[in-house]
Amino acid sequence: MMPIDAHGLSGPAADGFHHPQSEDELAAIVRFARRQGKQLRVRGSAHSVKAAIFVDPGFGNLDIMLDRYTGVAFDDERCRVTVQAGCHLGLDPRDPTRSSTWENSLLAQLDARGWALPDLGGVTHQTINGYANAYASYVTTFEEYQLQNYEGASTLFGQWTLAAWCTKLRELARAVASEANGQRAELRSLGERRRSLPPLTKRPRKMTLPDRVQEFYENLSTQREASLVGLEELFTADVRFRDPFRDTVGLEPFRELFARMFKQYRFVDFTDVVAEGDEGGFTLRYNMHLRMAVGPTFVTPMASIFRTRDGKVCELYDYYDFPSGLVSPLPLLASAYKKLVNRFFL
Repeated sequence: MMPIDAHGLSGPAADGFHHPQSEDELAAIVRFARRQGKQLRVRGSAHSVKAAIFVDPGFGNLDIMLDRYTGVAFDDERCRVTVQAGCHLGLDPRDPTRSSTWENSLLAQLDARGWALPDLGGVTHQTINGYANAYASYVTTFEEYQLQNYEGASTLFGQWTLAAWCTKLRELARAVASEANGQRAELRSLGERRRSLPPLTKRPRKMTLPDRVQEFYENLSTQREASLVGLEELFTADVRFRDPFRDTVGLEPFRELFARMFKQYRFVDFTDVVAEGDEGGFTLRYNMHLRMAVGPTFVTPMASIFRTRDGKVCELYDYYDFPSGLVSPLPLLASAYKKLVNRFFL
């Protein structure tokens, strides 16, 4: 346990997260965030993009992980199960604390009592939530629904879902305001005619190989090792990778480079990714962010050139200025390095 401060709040652990163990500790964190006007987010199974999971960096905002709030209590007489919010449905292979196991998952404990469901969806690493945060699948814009990517295809109630939500929420807001003023407002049925959204002007675009590779890089920060499972769908078996320090051939050595990176660095992120080119060959420009368990974050601007064969990447060359990444945590030193290079080498 971290020491408790004057607010009744324990400080974050070395990984930057608060790890409350009780409802009282959770309540203390929420009260503190409200009093101080800080952001507060809870990491579940990181089954989304980074910006939707974590707080904005800095400013004293609070990230929470409920890996120590995972109790399960059974009421055999009423056939009732009470589950704390940090408990996973099944094993979470990407759990950064390594505390998630099949044995302590909810499904395993239900199965041990003969209460498990005979079938369940294929994704079972999520944590438990309640009615206050119930799962309604995705709600996309009309335009995004037409693309029928993952989010659009998972908007279960069709292309007008968002419009219906907006309509009912506006009417609910008017009703609440009217009742506050001593008036009564009637909520209309969704079956009545509504103004249609404008038609989609562009035909949906199929994701190209550059799109898919860009998506792979952008997902590395949240999916980490799990993102390497489908590597063979993007890269050939004999893919050649080169950078200023390495020259490898083969998919497995290439995969091992990513595995070593995730093992060495606690935080890995690729931001501002821009793809240029087509299926025949393309480039990526991006910033690579790396941070070990302790210490600063190193930011290195990079460019990668991709050659392709049969719809996959067969050769990749990374270009980057290694010294600039090393000095990036120190603004004065980084500025001095740029001036030195400009004066004597450019």
